[in-house]
Amino acid sequence: MSKEIKIFVDQKQGISNTVIISPENARKLQVSNGENVEVYNPDNGQTVNAKVQVSENVLDFAGKFSKDILQSVDYSGVELIVRSQGTGTSQPALKPASQPTKPQATSPPPQDTRGT
Repeated sequence: MSKEIKIFVDQKQGISNTVIISPENARKLQVSNGENVEVYNPDNGQTVNAKVQVSENVLDFAGKFSKDILQSVDYSGVELIVRSQGTGTSQPALKPASQPTKPQATSPPPQDTRGT
């Protein structure tokens, strides 16, 4: 299941197809450097995939976005949503919540031998 954060946008020059987020936001999204995230513009519903870069120099309530990402989602607002992609290579695939189980063989209850 993907996780998401809504953060203020700061355009960063000199990078391409990258969003830079704080270590705390990386933890919330369960992503690390080089993994892909989805950038979603809630104003128009457009999305684009981007590489994530984690930096201590970014505040928890904001992110630095490359210009090409902002153009791809037709950004003109204040905030964007960054989502983990849910099935990253560093995370194991989740098992379905309910799986049929085989009944376990049980031993017969102990017999009372006090009266014999």
